Amino acid sequence: MGIKLALRYFINKKKNTYTLLASIVVAVVLIFSVRVIFSSGFDSQIKEALDLNGNYDVFVNDVNKNVIDSIKSDSNIKNIYYTENLCYGVDKKSGVKICINSFDQGYINTFKYRFLGRKPVKKDEIVIEKEALSQMGKREFNDKSADELIGTEINLMLLNNINEDGIHKFYNESKKFKIVGIIEKPQKYYEQHRNSIAGIEARGFVLNDSSISIKPLSSFDSVIFLRNGQTNRFIGKMIDELKLDNETIYENIESSYLKSLKEHPTIKMDNLKNTILLLLVSTMVIYNIFSIILSEMLPEIGILRALGMKKKAIKLMLITYSLLFILVGTTLGIAFGVFVSYMSLKFIYEYNTVLSIGMENIIQSFFVSIVAISISSIILFSKILKLEIVDAIRNSKAKKDTKFRKTLTGNSAILNLIKMNIFDDLAKSIITILAMTLVSTVFIVSLGKQEMNEKNSQLGILSGVSGMSYGEVDKKIYGSDRASFDLFYSVDKSIIKRIDKMDEIESIDKCFNLKNSYILISKDRLSNDYKDELNRLKYDSSTEFPLYVRGYSDKMLVDRKRFIHEGNNILSEQKTGYINCILVNNAYSRLNHSFDTTVIKDLKVGDLLEVKIPHRENDGIVYKKEKIYVCGIMNKEYSASQDGNRGATRGAQVILKEEDYRRITGQSEYNTVFIKSTNSNLTKLDKTLNDITDKHSFTTIGGKGEEDKFVDNQQRFYNNINIIYQIITIGILLIQGIVVIRSKILVRYRELYILKNIGMSYKKMKRMFVFESELYCVSAFVVSSIIACTIHNVGILKLNNILKSAGYNRFIQYEIPLFQIAIIFVVFVLIGYISVVLSQSKLKKL
Repeated sequence: MGIKLALRYFINKKKNTYTLLASIVVAVVLIFSVRVIFSSGFDSQIKEALDLNGNYDVFVNDVNKNVIDSIKSDSNIKNIYYTENLCYGVDKKSGVKICINSFDQGYINTFKYRFLGRKPVKKDEIVIEKEALSQMGKREFNDKSADELIGTEINLMLLNNINEDGIHKFYNESKKFKIVGIIEKPQKYYEQHRNSIAGIEARGFVLNDSSISIKPLSSFDSVIFLRNGQTNRFIGKMIDELKLDNETIYENIESSYLKSLKEHPTIKMDNLKNTILLLLVSTMVIYNIFSIILSEMLPEIGILRALGMKKKAIKLMLITYSLLFILVGTTLGIAFGVFVSYMSLKFIYEYNTVLSIGMENIIQSFFVSIVAISISSIILFSKILKLEIVDAIRNSKAKKDTKFRKTLTGNSAILNLIKMNIFDDLAKSIITILAMTLVSTVFIVSLGKQEMNEKNSQLGILSGVSGMSYGEVDKKIYGSDRASFDLFYSVDKSIIKRIDKMDEIESIDKCFNLKNSYILISKDRLSNDYKDELNRLKYDSSTEFPLYVRGYSDKMLVDRKRFIHEGNNILSEQKTGYINCILVNNAYSRLNHSFDTTVIKDLKVGDLLEVKIPHRENDGIVYKKEKIYVCGIMNKEYSASQDGNRGATRGAQVILKEEDYRRITGQSEYNTVFIKSTNSNLTKLDKTLNDITDKHSFTTIGGKGEEDKFVDNQQRFYNNINIIYQIITIGILLIQGIVVIRSKILVRYRELYILKNIGMSYKKMKRMFVFESELYCVSAFVVSSIIACTIHNVGILKLNNILKSAGYNRFIQYEIPLFQIAIIFVVFVLIGYISVVLSQSKLKKL
C-alpha cells in the first residue's frame, strides 16, 4: 500500500516531482561533471604528452655503460633502448645547438619522431632534426622539404665542455656531415616547448663515437619499458642496488608530472572542499523544497492515518518516495553530467579528448543525493510522524487565520505580509539565505583569487621566484638554453626592428649574457651557505665555481646604478690596469629559498679576481683567463628583483661594459634583449612577442611570468576547470534559488486567494513577491560580499608577508573583487525576479 501511494505521489504530483528532481539533477551534474572533467582533462593531457614526447616507463640519464648493462639484466624489463651522449653540435652562424647521440632506431621511435631516410652507416653521416635545420636560417635548408634535405651536407662545430679533475675544458672541432635521415615531430610539440624555461632540445644521431674525434661525453641515456608497470618499485630498486639518484633515474617526466599534479594535495583538497560545499548547499536546498512538498502532503497523510493507515506504512511510503527521487534524480543527473562533461572538456581541451568515467564518479554522485535526501528525510519524517492526526489535517491552512487577518490591518499591509512570510518559518528563510551565501562567497573568493594571481603574475609580483626577479624588465628575448649556445647565438635583427616599432614598448635594452664561465678562487673564500648549495647541486670542483657574465651598455649601467651599495659604477674609465666590473655576490639558494646566500664571504671593493670565460677563437672556442677589478658590489635587492637573476646563475655574476665583453669573448652581436612595456597587460605583450618570434623556435621569451610557462598548459587547464566549476555552481545557485523561492510563493496559494478576493491587484501581488524575493537575495549578497572581501584581503596580507620575508620590494595591492561581486549581484537580482516571473501564471489564474 505504502509503495503504491509513493508511486502515485511521484507520478501524479508533477509540479512537486519536477521541482525536487531539478534540484537533485543539478547537484549531481555539478559533482559528477567537475570530477569527470578534472580526471578526463588530466588523462587527455597525459595522452597528449605521451603522444608528443614519448611513451615509455622509465628514463635513465647520464650514466656509464656498466650501469646500462646492470639494468638490462633485470627480469622486469620488457624492452630497453639506449644511446650514447657524444657531444653537442653548434652552427656557428645561428648559434643553434643540437645534442648528438649514437644512432638507435628503438630509442628514436620511443620519442615519437617521424623518421625519413636511413640510419648512418659511415662516420661522416648524420640523422638530424628538421626543426634544427630550419632554425639555422640557411637557404639550402629553408627552401627544401624533409625528403629534399636528405643527401645535403652540413658543417657543425662539435663541442664538449668537460670537467676533468675539477678543471673545465672545451673540446671542439669543425666537421662536415652528410644528412642521410631526417627526424621531425608535430608542430604542436615545438609550440609547447618553444617558450618553456628549458626550451626545445634538438637532436642529431651519428653512427657511434668513431664519428667524432674530440673527447666524447662518455655517458648514456636509456628508455625502459617494464613488464608489470610497477615504476616506483623498479626505480627504488635500481637506486638501492646501483647507487643512483632521482635525477639519474626517473619515471616518464612529462606524464609523471601530470600524474603528480592530478594527485597534488592542494588540488585534491580543493576538490574535497568543493564536494563538501556542494553537499551542504544541496542538502539545504533539498531540505527546503522537500519540506514544502511534505507540508502540502500533510493533510492527505492526516486523512490516511484517520482512515486507519499505520505509522509504519506511512513511513514506508515516505521512504519509498525518497528513494524514487534518489534513483531517478541521480540517474538523470549522471546522464546530463556526461553530456556537460564532454562539452566542457571539448571547450577547455581540444587535443584528443579522453572522457574518463570511473565507478567512483557514479558512487560519488549517488552519495551526494543519498546524503542530501537522507538528512532531509530524517529531520522531516520525524516531525511528520510525531504530529497528531488532527494537527496534520489542520496544516492545510497556509497561515493561521488570526495571524493573517492581523497583517492586513493598517497602512503597511504589504510590508506586514512580507515580514510575516519571512519570519513565519524562520528556519527555512535562514537556510535559503545561508545556501546562497555559501555559494556566492566561494565564487567571489575563488575567482577573485584567480584574477588576483594572474594580474600580479603579469606585474612580476606573483610570477614565481624567476619572474619576480626581473624588476623593471618586463620581458626578455634570448636563445633557448637547450637549443642554442650563448657565445654564437644572436637575437635576429628583424625581431628587434619589429619590437622597436611597437607602440606599447617604452624601451628595449640590447645586451649580452653568457653562461659556462667560472670564477677561480679558493674554496675557503666561499660562504658556508654557498658551499651547502653547491653540495646540494653535487658540484664537483674545488677551484672553479659558476659565474654568469653580463655585458651592459652605458645606459643600462646608469639605470642600475642605484643597486650598487659598495664602490662605484664602471661608466668612467678607472685606471686599474685590469677589466673593471660590478660584482653580484648574492645567489638564490633552494635550501633556504632566498637570495640571502653570499658567494664570496670576504669580498670587498678593490679586490682582484681571476675568471675564465669562453672566447671565440678562429673556428672554435677556448677558455680565456682574465683578471677583473671589483669597482662596485651590487646589493641583495638587485639579485632578488632585477634582470632575472634567479634563472641566470647558480653563483656569482659580473657585469662588464659591453665593449669589454666583446673584447674578452669575441662575440659582437647581442644575444639578449630586455623589454620594458608601457602597458601592464603583459599577457597581450607576450602574445605579440610570440607572434613576432613564431618562426624562430629556438628563440624564447622570458621575463615576468616565465616560471609560469613550466606549468602553463596545466595551470591554464586547471584555471579553466575552476571557471567551469564556478559557472556550474552559479548555475545551481540560480536554478535552486529560483526553485526554492518560487516554491515558497506557490505554497501560499490560500493566502494569495484571499488577497485576490479582498481586492489586491495582480500588479501589487507581483510587486510584493518581487520585493520579498529580492530581500532574500540582498541579505545573502551583503553577507557573502563582506565575508569574501575579508577572506580575499587576509590572503593578500599573508602573501605580502611571505614576499617581505623573502627580500622582495614589490607587494600586492589590497583590493575588493568588484567584478566577481558584480556578477553575484546580477545573479541574485535575476534569482529574485525570475522566481516571480515563473510564478505569475499561477497568480493570474487566481
